[in-house]
Formats: sequence, C-alpha cells, structure tokens
Amino acid sequence: MAPATNVGASTPIGLSGGDISGTLGEKVRNDAAASMRTIQQTYGRNADLAETFVTDAASITAEEALQQKVIDLIARSTQDLVAQLDGKDVRLGNGTHVTLHTAGAVLQDHSMGGFVDLLHNLLDPNLAFIFFWIGLGLIVLELIIPGHIFSGTIGTILLILSIASFGLLPVRFIGILFLIASVVCFVIELKAPGLGIWGALGLLFLLLGGWFLYDRSGGVSVSPWALVGVAAFAGVFFGIVVAAALRLRHQPSIWSRSVVGQEGVALAAGVGPKGGVVRVASEEWRAVAPSGPIQGGARVRVIALDGLVLTVEPSGEHGEPEASTAAPSSTSSSSTASSTDPEGGSN
Repeated sequence: MAPATNVGASTPIGLSGGDISGTLGEKVRNDAAASMRTIQQTYGRNADLAETFVTDAASITAEEALQQKVIDLIARSTQDLVAQLDGKDVRLGNGTHVTLHTAGAVLQDHSMGGFVDLLHNLLDPNLAFIFFWIGLGLIVLELIIPGHIFSGTIGTILLILSIASFGLLPVRFIGILFLIASVVCFVIELKAPGLGIWGALGLLFLLLGGWFLYDRSGGVSVSPWALVGVAAFAGVFFGIVVAAALRLRHQPSIWSRSVVGQEGVALAAGVGPKGGVVRVASEEWRAVAPSGPIQGGARVRVIALDGLVLTVEPSGEHGEPEASTAAPSSTSSSSTASSTDPEGGSN
C-alpha cells in the first residue's frame, strides 16, 4: 500500500448505492466474506480482520494493515516498491515460494486498448448524461422532421450507449423522468415561435434532471459545467435550429413557387382528371385537371404542384384559332357585304 491510504469497507452494495436486502443480500455478503477469508489464508495473512471488511464494513490505515499482517509492505513510489521487492520471498496461490529479483528492472507503461478505453470513458457520469439527452433530442428531431436517417441513427446509438452506462452508475429514476419531460416541453414549445413558457420549463427540467440523475451520496454527479453546456445547447438547438427547419419544411418548394400561377397550353391529347400533358414555361409536365376534361390547344393555369405533377384548370384566355375554322367566317362576311347594292338594287 501507499502511505496515508486505507483498506477495507468492502461490504457489497446495489447498483443504486444502497444496501442489498433480504436473502439475496445475505447470500452476496456471505460469498464476499468467504472469498476474502480464502485469499488471506492462502497468503498467510490476517483472515479474521480481513473478513470484517465485508461483514462490518471495517476500514484501517496502511500502517495498521502492515502491523496486523493484512498487507506485506508500504511503498512511497513505484521505484520504492521495486526496490523493496528485490530479494523478497513470495508465496504463490498454489503454495509454492519464489524469490523476486527486481534490481535494475526497467518499468514500462502499457496504455489501455482503444475498445477498453472507450468502455472506461462511457462510465463517465457527465458523458452518460450528455449522450442520453442528446440522443433523445436527435430521435425527436427525426420524428418531427422525417426524411433523413442521420439524426435518428446517431440519436439511437447515443441513447443505447448512455443506457449501458446507466447500468453501472447509481442512476435515479426521477432524474430520467425530468430529462424526458424537458424534451417533451421543448417539442411543445416548437408550436410557438421563440422561447416561451414551455421552453423555460424544458430548461428547468433539464437542469433538474441532470442534478437528480445520480445518487450524489455515492460521490457520483453531473458537473455544473456539463449542465450549463447542455442547457445552452438545448436552447439553441430547439429554439433556433429545429424551429427554422420546421419553417422551411412548411414553405413551398422552389419549383412550386415558380410554376404555380403560370399559364400554359394543353397538348394535343388534352388533360383530364386522369392526367395528360401540358406545356408550361417551355417545358412539358404531366398534369391533371380535377374540374373536367380540357381539350388540346386550350390555355390552362397551374393551381398546384404535387411532386412533379401539375394540377391545372382552364384559363380565361383561349388558344389561337385554327385556320380552317376562321376561313368560313371570312367568306360568309364577304358574301353578305357584296349582296347588297347601295342604290337598293342587287348585283
């Protein structure tokens, strides 16, 4: 052990930080006490005192542990430990003895692998809190603004990682409820512009959720800086980013704004409720005319755009008259004019 440290207080507790009650609690404590006694007896140490670490949650200082033969030595540093171990006879778990030769030993540092380091970082209470709330927010974003998969996928991954971390941290259910309530309030706030009463409640529930998320008696809590940072992000995210995305979603497309209201001509086959083709702005479009059939060559007006299909209606203007239709009218007019003599006679 190192100087000014202590050993003991090994009574098993539940994941929430409280005692394990009932038959299960007795089973866990007895198993831990037996394991502690077995280890101490194997290495010739004080088994009776070590067992009280489990049964009575006893704790002693490093000096007391050395005096009562719970430990073998006290070292002030790694180099001091290596020096004291040189030439020391050590009993192994199988009962054999070996002599350690550590003089001149070279110390090498071995870092954790990438996967182990990731698992270690996931147990950070601040990271678990951030992952949980951002994961919820991204999933809600996917639900209210569908059409993309990135926010939903990333949100689901973050939520799963946070729940895995919560399984090893002393999480309180009331904190999770507050965090869920904060997301609900922000979604309701999106029905009105800016940050109003629901936005304020969302920020309040977010702060309360972070504060009460863990059992603080066990020394686990969310950093105030993490709380403030997530609250600021939530206000900007829901109050500005998501609100702007919703406004863009309800605006008509660029094509709709440029085509709707323009006039064109139905092509030769005409347009009816079941469809047809029209020419608008020098382009040919598929179109439907819910009001009834429109003959080919007739003028039409675009009243709506659904994807790439126009909805049209007859325009008040008519198309160019055909030459075969205009000729009889002109001939008839000339014949009538020449049939009457100014003097009252006839030609």
